[in-house]
Amino acid sequence: MKARFICRSGVIGLICLFNVLSLHAQGSGNTLILGDTSGSMKGYSKAAANRLSALYQLLYRNTAAPQLAALTSDPYGGGRIAAVDKAAFFGIPVNYHGETDLVLALQHIQKQNGLTVFVTDGMQSGGTYLRVKEEMLKMVRDGWGMWLLALKLPFDGVYDPEQSIDLEVMGPAIQECARQNDNRSSVTFKKGSNRFYNYAGLKPLLFFILSKDPIAGRDLVRRLDFNLKADPQYSANVAELAPLFYRGLNFAATQPVSDFVHIDEVPTGVIIRSDPIDGVRLKEVTVPVVWQAGEPLVPQPFKESPSFSPPDTVAWVEEEPQAVADESDPEGKLTPGRFKVRFVSEMPWYRKLCFLPFISCEDAKSDVLNLQIWTEFQESPDPWWGALNVDNSYQCPNRVYKLTELARDLALAAKERIKPEERKVVKSLKLVVGPL
Repeated sequence: MKARFICRSGVIGLICLFNVLSLHAQGSGNTLILGDTSGSMKGYSKAAANRLSALYQLLYRNTAAPQLAALTSDPYGGGRIAAVDKAAFFGIPVNYHGETDLVLALQHIQKQNGLTVFVTDGMQSGGTYLRVKEEMLKMVRDGWGMWLLALKLPFDGVYDPEQSIDLEVMGPAIQECARQNDNRSSVTFKKGSNRFYNYAGLKPLLFFILSKDPIAGRDLVRRLDFNLKADPQYSANVAELAPLFYRGLNFAATQPVSDFVHIDEVPTGVIIRSDPIDGVRLKEVTVPVVWQAGEPLVPQPFKESPSFSPPDTVAWVEEEPQAVADESDPEGKLTPGRFKVRFVSEMPWYRKLCFLPFISCEDAKSDVLNLQIWTEFQESPDPWWGALNVDNSYQCPNRVYKLTELARDLALAAKERIKPEERKVVKSLKLVVGPL
């Protein structure tokens, strides 16, 4: 039944989305929804408590058998993971304190071995970043899928660059960076401080979806992206960092272009049968190349591009086969192109010279034309996370420390598992000249 009311923007609109747009989660097993409750996250709950609670409620309603948990620390500073009863917990500022161990969270997720949504603001210090990246790389190499969703939320709280800085010198640069993406933001410094300062403005919140089941991970990412984009107050970006969607290439059936040419598709390749009765010396066939799968449903750091190497020379092909675009599919969504193969057919009078010892009248030519195709992952230009990235920990409180490097390195590790350049597809063409 269609809804007979209109949901307004804001928190009420997001709640309405749960009833109108939320899709039922698929798959089996529990889903862990793990929220980072370190002190650096407190500014989100202070500036947007209801939005933050609503986001966790969205996660809860769009996952199968959800279990809420908080990554926190005990009174002695040790990391721990505590169960949470309600999504509203994450909207209460007092629940955010101390430091958290992101590596501990990733290790816990691996033990669970299911679908997990991990919510965090990233990591400021280089030491923490390297430990987290190494643990994530280990997961990718072990076959884990990783999807990144970034969402800007209002933030009002203390920013800790985790190092001493001269705020009198760096203050103007910090304020300029903060206002680049949000001209309403503000940065205030405490007198005498050489480290902490307060930032109020938009700040990215990161959602890492982690699963060894690519279908389940992609399905959840698409549902979350759909629900978030349905509300104009949210602007979410998504990316698949691993395992990367592999399209792959294959050859379609070879097609004759010239007359008096017949094609036989056999298990070992293609047999081109050419009748010389028409007296045409050069004839042509085309070999279409097709994608084995459609385009990725979730954007990823690499774009898959077709590649081929020039085939070996064979006596019955005078011109090197050309790879050309398919006019019927100029954007290459279904086929990236086709090979034009122009070959030499015998002239009618040739058979009259068969009595000569140096003339070969064998119908089947002994040499074989092998066409090879594969794909290469090429880094996408200007990925969206570049606008959220910063390569130092102190200058841009509204960005994420080394997010570009993290995304690229995780995707490179996923690419190494696929090895598309080793998945070459070969099509062998043989020529037989004689009456059809």
